[in-house]
Amino acid sequence: MLSDRPHLPLVFNNAESSWNPCRLAPGPTAVLVASSGSLVLYHAPDTGALVVANPLTGATRALPAPQPP
Repeated sequence: MLSDRPHLPLVFNNAESSWNPCRLAPGPTAVLVASSGSLVLYHAPDTGALVVANPLTGATRALPAPQPP
């Protein structure tokens, strides 16, 4: 039987061979674009910003906007 309680997303920590709670996207409208290793790239459609996040630690960093040509 399924539980009515919400389930938190989990991520696997390869270094410790354990499952850990996932820190979610940096904003409610952020769209997952790509991932590599332990990093995830999000795009904020409302602002056009790109944010790199580590879902295991919750650390995020906004990428600088490209310079116009």
